[in-house]
Amino acid sequence: MRNWLKPEGVGASRIGIALGFLLLASCNDGAGREAAREDTLDPSVAHAQATEYAGAGDPERAVDILLPALREHPDDPDLHFRLGYILRYAGLFDESIESYEAGLAADDSPQRQVSGEGQIAKSLIYMGRYDDALELQEGLRDHLEELGERPDEKMLFYEGVIHMYRGDASRAIELFDEAEDTDPESLWTEFGRAYRDALNGDTASLRERATELRSRDVADGERHYRLVHLHSLADEPDEALARLESALVAGFFAYPYVEEDPLLSDQVRKHPDFESVLGPLRARHEAFDARIERADAH
Repeated sequence: MRNWLKPEGVGASRIGIALGFLLLASCNDGAGREAAREDTLDPSVAHAQATEYAGAGDPERAVDILLPALREHPDDPDLHFRLGYILRYAGLFDESIESYEAGLAADDSPQRQVSGEGQIAKSLIYMGRYDDALELQEGLRDHLEELGERPDEKMLFYEGVIHMYRGDASRAIELFDEAEDTDPESLWTEFGRAYRDALNGDTASLRERATELRSRDVADGERHYRLVHLHSLADEPDEALARLESALVAGFFAYPYVEEDPLLSDQVRKHPDFESVLGPLRARHEAFDARIERADAH
């Protein structure tokens, strides 16, 4: 793993350089801001505030809190994990993986490995590295055995998604079924049922599930993007594009993933409004990337 968040020394990545720049910038706002800065450098406060901003669809502000806090607390795994989560949603997959790896270097307990490696697997899915994602996902079962636990419905759902991308519909359906058996009431189980409908060619049921899911608490940006999938697979391109706009508002703008996502149908991609919807998502991704580049330049 690259030593990309080390507070001193050479070889830091652009995220590591950004930490120092943003910390210095935050010190130039006067005495009134100084007290607030000291509060937000507390790792628990920084994590809570960043989580709140990210959940409200403002990952830019969340990162501005996390980076200086990490400069002060480079061994805090929770801060690394929160940063990795945000970077993935912004489409910076390599940087996201690095952040999770830094968190795992600080805490390699089985519980942390299950969480961190599961999140890394999601970045690998977004990057189209399905075999690597599957290898990592299946390895989580070993960590769970150490804990005397079994995969929950969310883990089973994501493993099913990997097989869906790999073109193994039968195995994907088996995993979505297993998720349903594990927790029939979970939101992830309901998403799995919808993907199962798509794989089985049951468009009517898929449309009903997608409509029902929109009425539930789908606040997270990636969950909004899952609705893009469902409406795309249900041959409802107008609704798919509306959900893509919702995903952007909710803080999901992983443009490199969306641009290449094979689950977006030709109907969606050839829709006359597709580029006008994709453009703001691309612009926000590029602006977020440039935010790090500017910090790197200092």
